[in-house]
Amino acid sequence: MFNADQPFASGFLWLASFGFLLAYGLPLTFVPVRWARWFQWPLPEALDAPENVGLHQLAEYFGRCTGTLAITITLFAMRAASDPAAHAYVLEIIFIACLGMTLVHGYGA
Repeated sequence: MFNADQPFASGFLWLASFGFLLAYGLPLTFVPVRWARWFQWPLPEALDAPENVGLHQLAEYFGRCTGTLAITITLFAMRAASDPAAHAYVLEIIFIACLGMTLVHGYGA
């Protein structure tokens, strides 16, 4: 439900939630290696080779864990959108998660 008393915070939480869910949460949870290829992450060409089955499984495992975490944060943001003032901690969680991901991506890129 949209909160008319706090339209910017409520709108941000709804838009960011759906965008993050569609772009990251669901694809990472259900098709993590395909998601990585969509975003042109450099993957070993032989990732699907029989001798690399463990590497492929590990990549899928970590992708699915990350996707599930993204879905969890998204669900909290959707819940907070109806009353952002009562759930201000969700904005802090989103900020800290974004900051952490920015630092990790900056270090790894």
